[in-house]
Amino acid sequence: MTTLVASAQTKAPSPFKAEAPVMPSSLSFRTGDSFERAFARYLISCALGPDTRVVVPPSRPGEATDVFPGEMGLANEWAHQALQPEAQRLVSACLLARTNHFGVPVLLSLRQPQAAPGTSLHADERERASFSRLEGKFFGNLFTTPPRAYYCRGDDRPDRWVWLTGLKRVCTPALLPGESSLCGLQDVGLCSGASLVQEGIDYGPSAIDVYLPDRPSDSPQEIRPSS
Repeated sequence: MTTLVASAQTKAPSPFKAEAPVMPSSLSFRTGDSFERAFARYLISCALGPDTRVVVPPSRPGEATDVFPGEMGLANEWAHQALQPEAQRLVSACLLARTNHFGVPVLLSLRQPQAAPGTSLHADERERASFSRLEGKFFGNLFTTPPRAYYCRGDDRPDRWVWLTGLKRVCTPALLPGESSLCGLQDVGLCSGASLVQEGIDYGPSAIDVYLPDRPSDSPQEIRPSS
């Protein structure tokens, strides 16, 4: 187990810049801010693997030490070097895919068609059967100024809104096509190769697919808690 030690402080380099420094010096949040701690937890969970954790000692007497474990390992190199653009986009896609408007845990299947067996974005046959309907593809780059956050829709079936609200996943339906969703993600239409190219950047290689149970009542209770 590799332990990286960060510090909670008022001002520090932001991880969300194109020149994002090496983790954990890039980790910054306000002491006592539960939202920023939760965000840091998901950031580290997406970027680092299960053999790495980030420890943030208390900055004031009486505060607890925060321990953020890695999980998915999408950018393990962040432990020793700044993220390159493709890695920035992959970590961003993971964060966007796991965003929840209600702030509640929801079981997801996060996938990439090109993911090798045994990696965090590969789904086995059982997972594919349990999570069979594509919510959409999530992509962007939260490290740029301004940040980019997109999604494309997996389908436009008439039951889509009822299905997603039943699963407490309402970040993908935009109020109007082409506008931002309740979570601030830009709707780029139905998923296609063309929809993954935005402002001259092909996000296809870094986009992450989110699959959900076909019906809320089918939601399994033990496969990959990801959101």
